[in-house]
Amino acid sequence: MNGNRANQNNWQIDGTDNNDFWHNSDAVNQGSISGVAGVLLPIDAIDQFNQQAAATPDFGRNAGSMVNVVIKSGTNSLHGSAYYYNRNEALAAQSPFAPPGVNPELRNEHEGFSLGGPIWKNHTFFFLTFERQKFVQGNTVTATVPSQAWIDQAQILLTAHHVPVIR
Repeated sequence: MNGNRANQNNWQIDGTDNNDFWHNSDAVNQGSISGVAGVLLPIDAIDQFNQQAAATPDFGRNAGSMVNVVIKSGTNSLHGSAYYYNRNEALAAQSPFAPPGVNPELRNEHEGFSLGGPIWKNHTFFFLTFERQKFVQGNTVTATVPSQAWIDQAQILLTAHHVPVIR
């Protein structure tokens, strides 16, 4: 925002500081060690999202913007959701770079649910959420290995042009 990097934003959850002290990025859902987040906030738990450019001094802290995420809560009525996403190599086209008949394993299962409602009407509420992602990616990097005939032809050409051949 405003030409600044992600670590120049002030990150908040429900108006409370959510800034990582080490990188000054968002503490929840951050790409921590090796890009693996230490704490995940399920997407279905988010009720509202607000980003203010050039936030007022009461938000202070950073020059980029103020980002606030508001979490869902329980209400007087029972509510919830469930979801499932699946990606599988059996349902995908073969990579044009893969050898014929080889389709590397590529699976992404993403599932979750949320549930909220009253414990004591108009007084006490609950809200639960869960999210799980299982991601498997096979080796999709393939390489072409030159044939012996190609190597022999290259050596002939290099020798003809007086280029030393390193073995």
